[in-house]
Amino acid sequence: MTAKNILIVENDASTRKLVDVLLRRDGHSPIAVDSGQAAISVLGNNEFDLVILDLMMPVVSGQDVIEFIEQHSPATPVVLVTAAPPAVTSTLTSPVVRTVIRKPFNILELATAVDEYTRPVQAPAITLLIVEDDERARYVLRTMVNPANVIEVEDAEGALLAIQAQHPDAVLLDLALPGMPGEEFLRLLKDNPETSDIPIVIVTSRKPVEGVPEPQLARADGFIYKGDLSREKITTALKVVLKPRA
Repeated sequence: MTAKNILIVENDASTRKLVDVLLRRDGHSPIAVDSGQAAISVLGNNEFDLVILDLMMPVVSGQDVIEFIEQHSPATPVVLVTAAPPAVTSTLTSPVVRTVIRKPFNILELATAVDEYTRPVQAPAITLLIVEDDERARYVLRTMVNPANVIEVEDAEGALLAIQAQHPDAVLLDLALPGMPGEEFLRLLKDNPETSDIPIVIVTSRKPVEGVPEPQLARADGFIYKGDLSREKITTALKVVLKPRA
């Protein structure tokens, strides 16, 4: 693995030290600063592969740092590691912010994000639509299907709009959706001649009963139980459903 230049912006000393140690352990070359002012100064004179940024800092906030990055190095991805509530982070629409990790954070989640956003950019082979109302589940699926071009929506209504705008190569569908159940969404797509060709892989926490198939799911092109979810299973399922379209 090639060492990456990563900027850590965190005003809490213990968290800053922890992230620094984790990145060095994985072979990266981090620079750690304790304020938004220091971050802007460093960003003005250096190039980074990734910025790990706290949002809630005094004087110069994380939002100020994001705006500086947008103007001066918009290709630099930002991973927010913050205790800010979802009501705050959900209003962030900056294209440089790639993901949000909540404090106290999971070490593996941070390491996965660093790997995802510092690896060489590959041309997306396929476009996938993830229909899942749980933010963490969407994050896990997104990391497992790279380097696909991923569209994420929280409900069936949003999924229908996304399909109309971009005819995806496949859909990863949760069944427990707000509003319209996943089973009804599956029926709508398969009954519509314009969308019936789109492969749909069910990804659900509903454990299948062996030998008792669910009639309403018979038209799905694949089925993955979340308890058995892995990158290998996702890859295998997509290879199977996309093979006829190759």
